[in-house]
Amino acid sequence: MQSCCQQFYTAGAASAMLLTYATYMRRHDGIVSMGTLTPIGNNLVSLCCGIMVFCNVFSVLESTGYDRQYIVGVLKDNGPANTGLTFIWMPLLYSSMSAGRFLAVLFFLSLSFAGLSSLIAMFELLALLLENVRMPRVLAAFVVGIVTFLLGIPSALNVNVLVNQDYVWAFALIPCGLMFVALVAKFGVERFRRVIVNEYGLDDWTLPRCWSFLIIVVTPLVGCALIVWWIVENFDADNDEYPDWKEMSAESFAMVLVQWAGGLIICVGINIMYYQCRCDKRRTSSLHDNDDVNPTENPSDVELSYSQVPGEKRTAPPDESTPLITKDRQDRESETET
Repeated sequence: MQSCCQQFYTAGAASAMLLTYATYMRRHDGIVSMGTLTPIGNNLVSLCCGIMVFCNVFSVLESTGYDRQYIVGVLKDNGPANTGLTFIWMPLLYSSMSAGRFLAVLFFLSLSFAGLSSLIAMFELLALLLENVRMPRVLAAFVVGIVTFLLGIPSALNVNVLVNQDYVWAFALIPCGLMFVALVAKFGVERFRRVIVNEYGLDDWTLPRCWSFLIIVVTPLVGCALIVWWIVENFDADNDEYPDWKEMSAESFAMVLVQWAGGLIICVGINIMYYQCRCDKRRTSSLHDNDDVNPTENPSDVELSYSQVPGEKRTAPPDESTPLITKDRQDRESETET
């Protein structure tokens, strides 16, 4: 389960990072190609790093006389929040190599850059949300930075807080991924595949029909199986890996449910308040628009004045029956002909 959650996190799936990056993509950016090559490359690198670390742990401990059962236990208990493999065994590996200090500096420098790039992606995710509620970008970035710094102080002071947050929100990626699948299913899987992906992208791979089967059948089954598996492991009294599910400890099932419920209530409350504000603003705007309309004015004149700006050519209202993708394609084709 932890390895599955780690793959979800490192690939950016189900955490809205890729969804945020997608808002900046152009039609020539290959959605299908990047969506295929990015997780493959990420998983291959993770697999190579895992093999390297396991070989390092076995070689070091076997040379000191420990048996394999003990070594497997060391790998399973690798420090709080999985910090042991990186900050204990990697330095031991480099200490046994020639020019090990130089390689260790390069490794941890690369690790710092990887963490910084992930942090930038998370900042952009939250800053874009604040921009959507009409907050200036500079102010949004400043607010996100301050809030993130304040929320990170407890984890820096106490590693148990980091353990708790890593455990709680790592498993939350699985139901979040199922929510994204539900959104695609509500929109229409075949419609999404055909209109949003294949018709929109230029010079990109074609998304095959088997993708629809993966989204409708395979992904929900795998996600539900992982959730059921995790619940059964937490309720298994003979499993020493997890504490009693009723305890309010850092890695307990009850703690996960409480924090998930709290996060859901906060998110739903923010969305309700935002929706109410938007509705009130629209009502106020419609009232002002009705006050500005001249009752004696011909309705056809009002319709003809649509999108008329001084100095620009008058344009007709868009046909609502025409798909947005088709409109965008027509606009770009007209620009190309010009």
